[in-house]
Amino acid sequence: ISGMSSCYSCQVGEKSDEIMKNVNGNLNKLSNQNYDKIWENIQKIYSDNKEEFDYIAYVERIFDKATMQPTYCPLYVKLCNDMIAQLKETELDEEFTRLITDKCHGFKNMIQEINDTKDDVLNVSDYEDFCAKNKQRIYKKGFSQFIGELYKSEFLDGPFLEDYVKALVDNTVDTLNKDDTNVENNIICFQQLIDTCFNYRELQSKSFFENIKVIKDHENLPKKLKFKMMDILHC
Repeated sequence: ISGMSSCYSCQVGEKSDEIMKNVNGNLNKLSNQNYDKIWENIQKIYSDNKEEFDYIAYVERIFDKATMQPTYCPLYVKLCNDMIAQLKETELDEEFTRLITDKCHGFKNMIQEINDTKDDVLNVSDYEDFCAKNKQRIYKKGFSQFIGELYKSEFLDGPFLEDYVKALVDNTVDTLNKDDTNVENNIICFQQLIDTCFNYRELQSKSFFENIKVIKDHENLPKKLKFKMMDILHC
């Protein structure tokens, strides 16, 4: 573990940058058809550069790719699991797992900040604004899907997931109660998690279920979002 800690404290040099550039190039090519080859390449990069390999940067790359390519979230989780198996020989697997879970906890702590008043207002006459905010929506949905896949792979436990969804749902209710209709990103996030992790019977037993019904019937909920809530509630 101290080996990983010393890696964190050292300044990432040119060699580490080149290593991560090589890793990133492989991640850019990842697909269902070539997973084994891509992992073999990354495994070799790691094995040849154990002292300079930047684990934090690797986790950041994994999260970035997973959130922008939600379809491949299961593959990125598999890359995490395979790296953990690889690191067991040096007893760094627990530290690497902690990097992943800390990243998820950090995102949960930012829930209160995702309701920026202009966050969901798309200006279709401003192309750059339109593209940037659509990208942001994809990112938040992808992050939530990745969290769901990490939960399914037992990186995250049930209480974490339930607390995370509850925080999103409760924040949505609070926002609507303040006559603020800017709740679409929250709904996208918790809908993705619910679809990924819960069947309807499980959903009914969760602490946030009643507030989902409150959201569906809330007078300030935009009509276009009411259908999303109806889909969640199967009504």
